[in-house]
Amino acid sequence: PNYTTAPGLVSADLTWETSTTTNVGLDVGFLNNRLNASFDIYSRVTTNMFGPAEALPQLLGTGVPQTNNATLKTRGFELVLGWKDNIGDVSYNIRANLADNVSTVVKYNNPTKTLSTWYEGQELGEVWGLKTVGIYQSNSEAENGPDQSLFYPNWGAGDIHYKDMDGDGEITRGTWTADDAGDYHVIGNNRPRYTVGLNTSVKWKGIDFNMFWQGILKHTYYPY
Repeated sequence: PNYTTAPGLVSADLTWETSTTTNVGLDVGFLNNRLNASFDIYSRVTTNMFGPAEALPQLLGTGVPQTNNATLKTRGFELVLGWKDNIGDVSYNIRANLADNVSTVVKYNNPTKTLSTWYEGQELGEVWGLKTVGIYQSNSEAENGPDQSLFYPNWGAGDIHYKDMDGDGEITRGTWTADDAGDYHVIGNNRPRYTVGLNTSVKWKGIDFNMFWQGILKHTYYPY
């Protein structure tokens, strides 16, 4: 049979995002440029950004349209070190780099700071969770521990012992806002941090060899 559905909405005020970047850099060379270094530090502010769609009443009957509803600030740096030289007929080059950045929500319409979406002051990638004291060693220890019925009614030996951060005798999520998350707090960040790279090359009488390594020094994984 034929049918109709409510079309998706498009904001009438939708416009381009705007990014403004301030950058300071330094490039130096030593020993006839055999040793060289480059360092950059930057700050980028993105205004009129497409943040998460804001919550609207279900009476709307269709998907919430995207709007220019956020401002994001990113600060970061990049460091590059290089060395090149010759040993007889062999020439070689070694280049290493380290970079990192952190993005913070500067503006977003979430006055209650609910953790189900962005909130002002949030560092993108935050992982909220509980801290553990260890493992319950006996049933009596679990009975005397904080009330953890938020997850499961009965706890005993071998189960996880969560830390009662606010001291109210039970594990709760509070109102699930940044200002009242009960026993939850930021335990990590799932965005890659401190990316590194190493590039080497060796040449000898028309024969060359290249090798490239890259990696991440810090990354929190949350097993959903």
